[in-house]
Parts: sequence; structure tokens; C-alpha cells
Amino acid sequence: MRLHATPRDKNVYEAGVIVNSLLGEVRSKLGEIYQNVPKTTYEKLMLAYVAFSNRDLVVALKQAVKTIPNKVQGVTITSSISGNAMSLQEIAHGVVDGWQPAIRMCQRNIDNNQAITSDNTAIDILDFIKLESALSNLYASYEHLWQCILWSGYKLEELDRDLKYFRITQPLTSFEIQFEASIVRKERLSSQKTMIAYSPELRKLYIDDKFVRIKRQSKIRVAYEAPIKSAGDKLITWNTQWRIQVIDIMSYFPKKWLEEDHGSGFSILEALEVMRCLMLMANSCFEKFPEDDSAFNLNKLMEFCPRVSSQSLRFALKNATRIEHSKIAKILAFLTATSNQTSDLWCEPLIKVKNEYAILLGALAAPSINRLVEHWFTTFQINLEKKGYTYEESVVNLLNKELYQNPLIEDFDEAIGKRIKLDTEEEFDLLARIEDLIIIGESKSIVTTDSPISKYRTTKILEHAGEQVIRKTKFFKDNIERVFDKLGWNFDSNAEYKFAQCIVNSSQVLVGHKSNGIPVIDEKILKYYFESSKIRILSVPTKDGEHKDLAWYELYRNIKELKDNFETYLCNPPQLNEDEKSFEYRDLVLPYLSENSYKVVKRRLSVKQEEPLAIMRREHKFRVIKSADYESEAPKITVTI
Repeated sequence: MRLHATPRDKNVYEAGVIVNSLLGEVRSKLGEIYQNVPKTTYEKLMLAYVAFSNRDLVVALKQAVKTIPNKVQGVTITSSISGNAMSLQEIAHGVVDGWQPAIRMCQRNIDNNQAITSDNTAIDILDFIKLESALSNLYASYEHLWQCILWSGYKLEELDRDLKYFRITQPLTSFEIQFEASIVRKERLSSQKTMIAYSPELRKLYIDDKFVRIKRQSKIRVAYEAPIKSAGDKLITWNTQWRIQVIDIMSYFPKKWLEEDHGSGFSILEALEVMRCLMLMANSCFEKFPEDDSAFNLNKLMEFCPRVSSQSLRFALKNATRIEHSKIAKILAFLTATSNQTSDLWCEPLIKVKNEYAILLGALAAPSINRLVEHWFTTFQINLEKKGYTYEESVVNLLNKELYQNPLIEDFDEAIGKRIKLDTEEEFDLLARIEDLIIIGESKSIVTTDSPISKYRTTKILEHAGEQVIRKTKFFKDNIERVFDKLGWNFDSNAEYKFAQCIVNSSQVLVGHKSNGIPVIDEKILKYYFESSKIRILSVPTKDGEHKDLAWYELYRNIKELKDNFETYLCNPPQLNEDEKSFEYRDLVLPYLSENSYKVVKRRLSVKQEEPLAIMRREHKFRVIKSADYESEAPKITVTI
């Protein structure tokens, strides 16, 4: 077998030996400290884990506020767990993913009525929790590292074999750059949604919403209904943003999937309404944490574990959502973490201990609606592959809206998805004609990409989509007159028809990448080309709350340029602000348990903190137009989003 092993086989094998050894050491150390568990209960231990997670997040956010970046994306701060410079996103994932195994283990012991046995050698409870924190996060880091090696092709490099020093590096390839650039764009789009949610017109639509707050009543904390209009600017904005996102997902999933009861006693939309209130409740907790974030004893640490009476939460949610009490009870049970291996704290973020819920802020304060919905559909055993038809229809409708409104486009056939049967048959997701330009697209509704394995699966889906586009384009070209006839289009025998091909990817990951030579975009990129002939590069806010453009791309000036430049646009989406020069390697030194352990450095690509006008010095595929006051206004920009 060794003789036939490829370089990748050898890389995976050697890295596997190292990661397996490191995981084994952590498991052994965990077993060791659990031989000396402090005198407490699994319930109290689980609450302490929630408190520790919350405190780490609070400390990280405080550090982030002190940081004045040139660019919102790529901001790093020092993690209190590892001491490494990490992005806020990495820390936010760590305070949830790193604690999931420990919380799950506590819950399993609670379910089985297991008690903690302790003796005179027991570790101090705060020391125990700190050790558990470090080990849980370390285990999660090693597991993720293995996923990166196995599914993303990270390379193992020997630094010093005698001292067992190794580096595991993310490949510097166009694929990885495009992947990272698309992730940055997703973060930017999320930031833009927050800015959109500041619109007075939008906020007014939802200003009569209610949500839930927590207050102390005697010796317990209870939930109560509160109006959003008096909640303050931040919560009003987050409420508006949530409402916008819920409307967005209606174009990605069949309506009946969201509205129907799948045997659980409630609908997905009702669960999302409850999550809206819980999200706002979690964010309102931040203002109540002590200014002094030190945790020198257990009581001080527990100030970071907000809890609420389960009974009061049910009634408060009933009043805030107008959903009947019996449904609220079922939804809360559905959103409560369990000891099952399939339980996901990001989607079941409530921790229940006796008659109270503990609030895990990392998961509850900024939940991903797409991740929630996709996880819930899987729980209800709904085949997510069938959601593709809804997405295909949304793509067609978005494109048609822009084709009809674009003043340059007069001779066209509207976009359509259609199965065409001749001697053989093909099903086209997207077909449209603009004069002699024919657009052929394959729409792929892909689940959230949030791990190396899902990234790998997305890559394989896109590769297959590229093959489909190539095959369907050949079918169209080989039978062009007959296909025109089937579509009801007028065929011009004197025209030299040109074809523009694309893969439209709902997850927005890997846009800008070419899969089997076919450019990957998303529906926003597709529609925007026809919506406007210009794309902002730099803009600044004005006093009246609007934005003034300082520099922009001019995509086209006439119908000929519109057609000629479309393929360039598909292959080089201007919405991607980052290229290879926008990234740099950053080392993450993983802790180790002894001098005999393997010592591993994870080297991954990270966004540079470039000065705001760096984008203007990039190679541009389209004409760059500057405003008359560019020279005086542009130097004043200090931060870009």
C-alpha cells in the first residue's frame, strides 16, 4: 500500500498520526481531572460552563470595541483561551463549539441521574472549570484541524522532528483565495443588512413588535413582555434585521415547509418568532453584566450566567408573540439542548436546569437563520434537495424583474426554467435571451457552508453543476433552432448567437470561482448586473442618512457593452473586494500538554488590515469613475465595511 500511496495519502496519514496522538492526550487528561472532580453537581457544573462561555464572549467584545480597524472584516483580538490573535468569528465559534462536548456530557449524566463523587483530592471548582475550558477548546481545535487536513487539503510540514514541531498550512491556491473572499463578502453583506435595518421606513414597519426581557423578582429572575419601541436603538435595529432575514428565507424554501406543522405541534415560522424574542432577550442581557469582568471565585463567575424561570418565559413569549401557550411550551422544548450527538447548541441554544433556562449568549445573541432552518428541516426529516425548485423560481423571477426595467434592453425573451425534450431531453434551470446573447444557468440551493466537510461537499456540488452547464449548453447549440421553437423564441438565422454560462449558488460561497470552467455567482450578483450599470467602490454617509458615491465601476454604457461585458462580470464579480493580495498567513499556535507532545502550528489565511483606499490600487476589470470631490473626500475615510 505504501508504494502506491499518493503525496496526499502520505500527508493525511502522517497528519492523522499526529492529530490522533494529540486527541488521545486530551482525552486522557480529561479522564484524569474527572477523577478529581470538585464537590458539586452536574447541574451547577453545566451552569458554570455557560457562565465561562458568556464571560469569554463579553471580554472579547470589550476588546473589539477598543480596536479601531481600517476594515471591519479581519479584525483580530487576543483570545483569553489560547492567547492567539483570532477573529471575532473564530472566538464566537469557540465559546460555543468548544463547550458543546462538556455541556453534552453534563446533560447526559443528569439524564441518567448520575451524581459526582468527590474525595479529599478534589480540584478547586474554578481551577477545574478553567482546565475543562482549556481541554474542551483544545479538543475542538484538534478536531477542526483534522477536518481541514482531510477535506480542505491542508499540508503538513515538518519543522523539527526531534522536538516534534510541525506546521499545518492552508494551501495558497486560487480556490482557497476565492473561498476566503466569498466568506468575507458574506460577512460584508451581513453588515450591510444591519445598516439597511437602520432605515427609519423599515424600522417603522416593526416598531409595534414585542419581545422579552428578564428582571429580578424576589430571589428569582423572571421574563416579561416588553415593547420594542422603547428597547433602544440597538435592539430596534436587530429586530428589524431579523424580520428582513425571515422575509429573505421565503425565497429560498417552499412556503408550506415554513408554515406547516411537521408533526411537532408548531411551524418553522412560529419557532423563528420565538427565536426572535430569545435573540433580543439575550442581547438585552449584555447591559446587565458587571463592569468588572474578573472571575476570581465561582460566585463572581456566575454573574455571567443569566437565568430565567421557565414558567415565566413561557407566558412572556405567549404575550410577546401571540402564539398559544401549548405551542410555546413545545417550541421551547425543541430549542433546548439535549445529550444527543445530533444536538447542536447553535440551533438548540437553551440550557435547562430544573425550572430555569440558562442563556448561552454565543449561540442566542446572533443566531444564523439559515443554519437554524436547515437544521430544523433535517430534524423533521424534510429532504432539503427539494428546496431547489423554490430557489430556481426565485432566480428566474429576480432576473426577469431586472430585464424588464433595464432601459437598454428592448429585444429579449424573459428568463425561464424548462424541461426540453427532443431526441433526448434536458432540464434547464435558467434560460434567457438578450438579442444574440443566450444565458444558460444552473441553480444550486446549497445548505449553509460552516465546516470543512460542508465546504468539500459544496465543491463537489458545484463541480457537478459545471458538468451540467457544459452538457446542457452543447444540447442547446446542437439543436438551437428546435430549442428556440420549443421555447417559443424567434430564431434569427443571420444572428451569431453567443452563450454566457453560470452556476447560481444560494450559499454565496465560492462566488468568483470557476467550476469546470463555469463561473460561480449568486442571485444577487446576477440580478445586479441588469439592475444598474454602476457598482459602488467607495461611498460615504451624508448628513441626511443617505450615501454619496466617491468611486464606482461603470459596467456598461450601451446595449453592446452590456452584452460584451457580461461574461467578464460573471468571471470577475466586482462585489468581491478581496484578491490574493488582500490575504496574509497568520499562525495559530495550538497549546500542547507536555514536552513529549506533538507541537502544532496551524497556518491559515486571514484578511489583511489594509488602509481604506487600497482597493483603488487593485487591477480593475471595469472602468473606474471618480466623483468630482473624490480627491478631497476620499482621504477622510478611516474605516471600510
